[in-house]
Amino acid sequence: MVRIKILMTLFLAGFMLNSCQTIRELKAFAKSEFRIKEINTLNLGEIDLLRINSFSDLNLSDAAKLGLAFKSGALPLNITFNIEVRNPNDQLAAMEKLDWILEVDQTDFVNGTTNERVEVPANGGLANFPISTSFDVRKALNKESINSLVNLVAAIKGDNMEQSRIRLKVKPRFKIAGITMAYPGFIKLGKTFESSKEVE
Repeated sequence: MVRIKILMTLFLAGFMLNSCQTIRELKAFAKSEFRIKEINTLNLGEIDLLRINSFSDLNLSDAAKLGLAFKSGALPLNITFNIEVRNPNDQLAAMEKLDWILEVDQTDFVNGTTNERVEVPANGGLANFPISTSFDVRKALNKESINSLVNLVAAIKGDNMEQSRIRLKVKPRFKIAGITMAYPGFIKLGKTFESSKEVE
């Protein structure tokens, strides 16, 4: 009986210690800042748009390929965002999961969840993780011409990312004592920490 009491005491002490540590991580991460550091993949159909700023930058071959894909009725966009997190707190910040939504013209279009734990060092420490998605941009923007579609997609990576009609927003999720909790609202990401804002 004494041994059982000792084991129970040790178990409860470990549980409380772990819960307090998780709560501290949650409070730290709630003050962390997010931004889109860069876009690592930006493929429209079979064409890499990372070095393209407008439709006029395309060579004749690439323009012809996109034109054929556009006429077929589908134009897949593959994109990978490199997300950076900064932790201004004096203790480790940790996130278990992150929900994300890609919106087109302020309408939620495609969503997902990253399941990799992210730890961000204290005192201005940084961490990075990718978010990748693919969707039919022709379906999302069916009233646009091929020229405007290329210009619109290419603008995602530009200096005026916050003005783009295609935007990414995220919601961090944390785990406390085995229970997953979500950040109060979504954060619409910009190119700088200062331009990223909570939207709901």
